[in-house]
Amino acid sequence: VMEMIYSSLVESGASVVKLDSKPPGKSSTSIVATYLEVFDEVRNVYAKAAAPHLTESDFSFNARGACPACAGTGFDGSKVCSACFGSRFRPDVALVKVEGIGIVELLARNVNHIELGGAFAFLAKALKIIDALSLTHLTLGRSISSLSGGELQRLKLAKFILKNQRTIHSEKSTVIL
Repeated sequence: VMEMIYSSLVESGASVVKLDSKPPGKSSTSIVATYLEVFDEVRNVYAKAAAPHLTESDFSFNARGACPACAGTGFDGSKVCSACFGSRFRPDVALVKVEGIGIVELLARNVNHIELGGAFAFLAKALKIIDALSLTHLTLGRSISSLSGGELQRLKLAKFILKNQRTIHSEKSTVIL
């Protein structure tokens, strides 16, 4: 039924956004922070703290910051990488602290345990939306591929709200038109 409604709206020329539970994109390295488009700013905050020795790409496990033993996957075969202990980062990158918190720790914290003042104030809006959608159990470093269908659908809704600066009200969070 929902697919028929969606198709009818699209055919009529209505502006429609489909928020399904299918994984976005094809990147196996995508995390909550990259999906919500806040990871670039996280990397920027850490790069400023480590300047001039480290840059933003050093705080990416997809670039220069990747653990050399596991190439930033966090795993060596089916086992957690013994060099980075699953953090995916080089040791020198993992040691950099901003307001007493390293990037590995920040990405591992449940979003409701992240202090939003100071250098991390830019996360406030995204985390407020995540809270409203009952996703505070997630971490910014959680792999998108590990999310349940319902979590993924709500995360897509969070991204939509962040990008479009809109508030959506629904009596049932599982059915949104």
